This record gives sequence, structure tokens and C-alpha cells, in this order.
Amino acid sequence: MLHEGMSLMNAAQWLDKQQTRKSTQNLRDAIQRSLIDAAMLKKPAAPTDETGNS
Repeated sequence: MLHEGMSLMNAAQWLDKQQTRKSTQNLRDAIQRSLIDAAMLKKPAAPTDETGNS
């Protein structure tokens, strides 16, 4: 996401509308992939004490 964000920032600074649109879409896609990856991660099990209780 860092690369996509930097590309968007550079395009905006240079007032490049076409590159800004492209970079915006790339950043959206990267955010979407990150959210999907995060949603697929399993939550770690709660630690148990010596008796096997949570």
C-alpha cells in the first residue's frame, strides 16, 4: 500500500489527472486486498491455564 500511496501523492503533486486516477484505483485495490487478507486471518486461541481452562 505504501507504493500505491506514494504514487498517488506524486501524481497529485504533478497535477497529472490521468496518473492520479490510475494511482487512486491501484490504492483502492491494495486496500481491498489488505482487508480481505486481514479478514481471512484466524483469531488466535485464548491461552489456557495449567488446568486447561481459558
